[in-house]
Amino acid sequence: MTQNDPQDTPPEAQAPVVCADSLDISRVADLRQELLQALASDGPVVLDAAAVERADTAALQLLLAFFNEARGRGVVARWQAPSPALCRAAADLGLVAGLGLAECNPGPGPGPGTSPSH
Repeated sequence: MTQNDPQDTPPEAQAPVVCADSLDISRVADLRQELLQALASDGPVVLDAAAVERADTAALQLLLAFFNEARGRGVVARWQAPSPALCRAAADLGLVAGLGLAECNPGPGPGPGTSPSH
């Protein structure tokens, strides 16, 4: 019999980085630390964004920087269940490709006769 070697654990075993329901400037510093720790690991990074209801420009800029850094280091980074709100925010800023959200479904946008508030 052979013993299980901890190094034989598949890289997918790493716990995902779970995004909060609101990705905004008030949470960017904490999210940055989590992303840096995930990059320091030896495996792929999974971001669980199922609960995201809102994402502002500061958070999306951080995520873009993270994905660019991951690509530069040869680290696989991917989304797990990105929410429609995250997809819409990324699409509004033209960041879908940079954030690796090409398969994302932004869901319905504002209804007819409505305009986004700024």
